[in-house]
Amino acid sequence: MTIKYFKNKSYLGVISILALSIVIGCASSSKQVAIPEYSKYEATYDSEFSIEIPDNWHSYKDIHNEQAYKPIIYDNRFKEVSVYLRKYQVKNELSPDLESFIEKNIRKVRFYQNHKIEKQKLQTNQGETYIIEESFKLNNIFYKKQQWIFKQDDYFYEFNYSGNAALFSNHLDEANAIFQTLKLK
Repeated sequence: MTIKYFKNKSYLGVISILALSIVIGCASSSKQVAIPEYSKYEATYDSEFSIEIPDNWHSYKDIHNEQAYKPIIYDNRFKEVSVYLRKYQVKNELSPDLESFIEKNIRKVRFYQNHKIEKQKLQTNQGETYIIEESFKLNNIFYKKQQWIFKQDDYFYEFNYSGNAALFSNHLDEANAIFQTLKLK
């Protein structure tokens, strides 16, 4: 029935051969590039934790529509510097071990330039905590990031202070003080 739409049956043969070669060509490619998968985080809400922020800071929704905090002098939606808290379910990880979680998620990112990572482990008011310090260049802007990563109950938590490298040290003491006031509910 479909042949009657073609004036010449040879067109149907050519089309069939092309379609078959495309299918075989695509299916025969056994080399797959493994893309490392990062853990999927859940947003945290004010009802899940409490922090004390300095009088010169405020809460806002960042460009991902997540709750974050930053100094009032930076009033636009883009972060010059900011603090936020994320959580990750332990049950979704291959290992419930904090160090394994960190190794999986804290690694050099291929599109960052001049990417440096330093890691240290210490005891904080949240228990065993890793502090990860990163610096990198992205879109011709230098950034710095400090993360406090710890585990409580069924979650890994990431308290993150990050921003433009030129402004980072101006508010690092405030970010450290905010972390010290963090209480999970």
